[in-house]
Amino acid sequence: MNPSHLPEPILQQVGRTMSPRALRRQLEKMADSMEDEAFGTVVAREIVARTRPEQAIPDTYAHYRSLFRDGIEFFLSRVNRQRLLDLVLSQLSMDANACSQARLLALAQRFPTLHKLGQLIARHPEIDSAVRQWLIGLENGRYGTPPEDLLDRIHAQLKSADEKTAVKVSPTILSEASVGAVIPFHWQPTPDTVSHQGVFKVLRPQIRRHLKEELAILEKTAVFFHEHRAHYPLKDFRFLEIFDDVRNMMIHEIDLAAEQRLLDAAGRFYADNPKIRIPRCLSLSTGDMTAMDFLDGPKLTDADLTDPQRKRMADALFTALVLKPLFSRRDPALFHGDPHAGNILAVHPSESTDPDIGLVDWSLAGYLTRGDRVKTVCLIQGLLKTDVAVISNAVRSLSTGRSRTSPMPREQLRDLILGWMHEPENGR
Repeated sequence: MNPSHLPEPILQQVGRTMSPRALRRQLEKMADSMEDEAFGTVVAREIVARTRPEQAIPDTYAHYRSLFRDGIEFFLSRVNRQRLLDLVLSQLSMDANACSQARLLALAQRFPTLHKLGQLIARHPEIDSAVRQWLIGLENGRYGTPPEDLLDRIHAQLKSADEKTAVKVSPTILSEASVGAVIPFHWQPTPDTVSHQGVFKVLRPQIRRHLKEELAILEKTAVFFHEHRAHYPLKDFRFLEIFDDVRNMMIHEIDLAAEQRLLDAAGRFYADNPKIRIPRCLSLSTGDMTAMDFLDGPKLTDADLTDPQRKRMADALFTALVLKPLFSRRDPALFHGDPHAGNILAVHPSESTDPDIGLVDWSLAGYLTRGDRVKTVCLIQGLLKTDVAVISNAVRSLSTGRSRTSPMPREQLRDLILGWMHEPENGR
């Protein structure tokens, strides 16, 4: 068998005569005849040829097409055999005429690190609107995780917690994210209390194992591009720092016990503001599953609001997410850390015309010391006054990690800030 590509008859037959099980057996037979590294290289190349990632990149970013294609191929070539086989089968099960954007979304949803990277790109304020609209499908969707697998995990956790009260778990998935899924439930703590509506947040199957593999591959990918930056339009793009950011995010997102502590802290932090709703962490929670109140409402950006309501909501949101952490008397002060549209809900209480604001997903929350908040205010003042020296000093004082150990020369930082300030889109 020629190892340069998967035999084309297999790809042609799958839609007509070959069942997925038979195809998997034939692919496994092929894999057994090759070394894992060679098999990974061949399959990655075939998947990239089939998904055509360069077609998903608009002309605005045409110079990044080779970077995008090579990065996906490098990453997939190092994924373990079983996950590659699952990926091949999932791609072959899609409509033969599926566009590259749909195929890439389906691919990213199988790899939490790629999923997270796609979300980060979609949230970048300067990203092309067409790309943002495409990647928005990675926010709080449904990605095909079998509900039965999640229900089994939930019932196992309830059993390990020795929970004997009446918990009725819904057989449907409310939403999925890069590492976890949300399942609704009804709970009656005691026979003489009313039923309580909540949700379980549970990690997707094998997420810890997959994440361990992917983070190792992502680091190799970052090193590869760092070492071959001359072949791509990378300039001073810092791949290793981006990798560190993604790794830290993913590690925090699978630490459900830490998120539960942050939920409790957020409830106390916003207790004096009845218009800010934080899901209450419930006693059904375990180290591998979070049980919390269900906040019923659409994303704030999707809510049916009048113009005056939108202004009031914007004011309340800015106060809650920016002003309160920045000027809190508490030291350190809690901040959300991931306030994208999918994590901000419009919760309509019956007694009010304006919705409350529900803040969910506190896995990336953190704390700011009083000193850091003072430096941040100095940065804001420098921006308002367009004072380059103040901005530069504030940036230096807030720098962390590699930026602190190998700081940018002062003149270079000043020129960078001046260039940014003179760009038309930053004039405001």
